[in-house]
This record gives sequence, structure tokens and C-alpha cells, in this order.
Amino acid sequence: MAQSGRDVSGMSNSQKHKLDDEHRQWIENDRFGINDKRALHTRRGELDIQDTDIANGFVTGVIRVLGTKEKRYRLKYCYQKEARNAVLAMYQATMLLRKILPWNTSPLIGYAPRRINRDRNLYSDGWKPEEHCLLEGWQYICERTPTHMELIPNVVDLHEKEIPSHFHSGWGKFGSPTAWYDGAVAQWFPMHDNWADCFKEGLRLTIQKEKKIHGEDPVFNHLCREILDRVVDRLLVPMESHGRSVTPTLVHGNLWDKTVKSRGGRFSAPVLMDATPLLAPYEYEWAPWWSQTNKIDFNYIDAYLWFSRCKILEPVYE
Repeated sequence: MAQSGRDVSGMSNSQKHKLDDEHRQWIENDRFGINDKRALHTRRGELDIQDTDIANGFVTGVIRVLGTKEKRYRLKYCYQKEARNAVLAMYQATMLLRKILPWNTSPLIGYAPRRINRDRNLYSDGWKPEEHCLLEGWQYICERTPTHMELIPNVVDLHEKEIPSHFHSGWGKFGSPTAWYDGAVAQWFPMHDNWADCFKEGLRLTIQKEKKIHGEDPVFNHLCREILDRVVDRLLVPMESHGRSVTPTLVHGNLWDKTVKSRGGRFSAPVLMDATPLLAPYEYEWAPWWSQTNKIDFNYIDAYLWFSRCKILEPVYE
């Protein structure tokens, strides 16, 4: 994975806590460039940092604004090289999902660059990163992974709702008209009229980024050529041949136990976060669920098939 901030691999826990304190000071001492009605300023509030993802350049925290009535906000503060694009993509992806699943996404307030006046460089490779933040309304969430009874009806609802016209009009049937960000890495599946070409092009772009990050490797290069030139065509092209067709649906694109949180109550609507939406077959949503390390596992696929009454597309044998 690309290291956008300091190299923390050799840091002790005390050093990491010290770095967290630095992040806290960055935010507490500056005004956000966000036009909230209350002119949000952290000098009038308290900041509780919940998570610091140094490798991807994100700090997530909760702001408690002081006043006659305490008000909370959730902040995502990004300090990587492509911070503006990453925060804008996060805002647009959440806004897209809110139009379909308003009860399963966080309310958005805005995004903007962080206003700084100091000449300060805390990065080892000599560049000063862009610094942007995304502000959301507060929702109580816990670390419990939603059960399949809580999660799957909402996922099926997302897949069955009408696709927003601006997302696909004039572009194509599959893919996304824009790039989304999973942490510091941009992901893009360009729009195509068939799923095989869309998936192949998106996979090719992903492989290019991996090579840029980790360098060239002969074994990896051979494996990628085999997948792109032989495996993808033999698996996906038959799905749209001999009178068969694939129906595009709007998928979350990044649905696993770290991007889905429960509100804590029994059978309450889960909160879906960090989406990378695209138009794809609904089976694409299941890709992370086959992993044995993911708490959202293959049992959720069985629940999806039961709730949606759909069938898995069977492969065509030569």
C-alpha cells in the first residue's frame, strides 16, 4: 500500500500516540472552510479522534460543539497528495447513496479545504500534501457488524431501486462516470456497454496502480496478462452471448465489515460508509463476502438470494 504520510512501520506505540496528538493539534488550531450555519470552529468545541489511518492519510473524529446545547459532528480529515479528489469523491458517493437509502447513510454538511497559514512540513519526501475535510452529521454507531437480517434487505433495496439518470445517461450501461477513492488509491471502472469490457478496463487500471506502487515483477506481470487476455474473456463474455444478458444495478462497491456499522439497536438500519459505487451485476457486491477474514461472509450471500428471489448466473461451458 502506498505510504502517503510518515513511515510508521518502526514506530513504538508511544510515538504513534504522539503523532495522534499532532493531528489533534492541527485540527484544533484551525478553522474549517465549511459554511455551516453555526460557523463551526473547533476553538468552541472539543475534538475526539477515533481513528488515524496514517497510511491512507485519513483522520476520523467527533466534534462536540460547546454551547447551550451540545451538538456533535463527524469529521473526516484527509491529508494525502490527492486529498481534494478523495474528499470530493467521498462526498459525491455518499450523496448518491443518500438519494436511494437516506436512512442508511450519514447526513452531509459539506467539504472544503482546511485553511492553514503556517509553513510546516511533517513529511519525509519533501512534498506538502493537500489538506481537505468532510463534515457529516452525527449518528451513533457501534463496532458490531449488522446481522444478515439487518443488512441484506437494505442492500437488496439499493440494487432494485431505479438508477439515478445523471449517473449513467449518455455514458454506457456498466461502470462509473467518475473515479472513486478507497483510501489513498483511486479506483475507476470506465463506462462500457458490456460488463466484460468494463471489468477488464477497470482491472487493467488497478493493475497499473499496483505496479506503480510496488514496482515491476515478472511473475506478477505474467499472471496479469493471463487474467486480462484469457480468464476475463472466457468467464465474462459468455454471460452476454447466446441470447443471455446481464442487468446493470447500482452497487455499493466496497461493502465489508469495516464499511458497514450498526446503530446499536436491535434490527436497526445499518450505516453504509466509504462507497465506491458503480453499475455492475449484483453479484459484484458479493466479492468481499467470500473472504474468510470478513465478518460479512458467504452466509450473507444465501440471505441475499432468499430476500431477492434471484438466481446466480451460471457459467457457460465450452
